[in-house]
Amino acid sequence: SSCYEFLHELLADNPDLEQVSGISFRRDGGELVTTDNPPRLRTLDTIPSPFAAGLFDGGEYTFTVLETNRGCPFHCGFCFWGAATNSKVFKFDEQRVRDDIRWIAENGVVSVFIADANWGMSPLDVEVSKHFVACKEEYGFPTSMVIAAAKNRPDRVAEITEILVRGGLVTSQPISLQTVNAESLRLIDRQNIRETTYTDLQRSLNDEGISSFIELIWPLPGETLETFKAGIARLCRMQADTLT
Repeated sequence: SSCYEFLHELLADNPDLEQVSGISFRRDGGELVTTDNPPRLRTLDTIPSPFAAGLFDGGEYTFTVLETNRGCPFHCGFCFWGAATNSKVFKFDEQRVRDDIRWIAENGVVSVFIADANWGMSPLDVEVSKHFVACKEEYGFPTSMVIAAAKNRPDRVAEITEILVRGGLVTSQPISLQTVNAESLRLIDRQNIRETTYTDLQRSLNDEGISSFIELIWPLPGETLETFKAGIARLCRMQADTLT
C-alpha cells in the first residue's frame, strides 16, 4: 500500500518519494510531483486478519470495524467510494469472515461497524447476518451493529433487517435516500438507484413493525430550499419514520 511504501522509503538512507505510489509532494525547489496511483488489491485475503493473527488478544474492546468486501458499484457524485474503486467489488473469504465474527463474539466486543458500502448486496450477507445472531445467542455479544444498506435490494435488506432486529442487534434500518429531487439525482449521477427501492423497503418495514430512518444530504447540487422542503413533505406523505 502507499502507506507501507511511504514508511519504508522514510527508513532508507536517501528517501526517494517518487518510489511511493499515490502521493503528491513538492521537491526542494517547490516543484509539485504526483505519482501514479497503485493498482487495487483484488485478492483481499492476502491481508491477514488482525483477529486471527492475535493482534487484539488479551485486550478489552467495546467496538470494532469489520470489512467483508471492498468496493461500490455506484458513482454517486457526493461520494468518492464508487468513483475511486471503478465499481468493482472484491470479497474476503466467507469462512474468514465467519471466524472473525466468532472471535468478536467470544471476546465480548459490544458493537460492530460493518465497513461494507452495501450490506445486503450479496445473498451471502443474509447468511452472515444470521451468523452474527447465532454468535450473539451463544456468547451474548455483540449487542449492536451499524450497517450501510444496499441501495437497490429492498427485498434482501428488509430480510436482513428483520433478522438483525429479531436478533437484538439493530433497532432501526438506515435508508440512504439523500434527496428526492430529480434534478439533483441527475447531477450527482444517482439516477440508477430507483426511488421505488425506498418506497418498497419502507412498506416492508412498516408491515413488519420495524422502524427506519431516512438519511438526507443538505444541500446537494440542484437542490434549493423549496425543493428540499417539498422533498421532506413528500417523505412525510410516504410515512417515513425519521429523517436524519
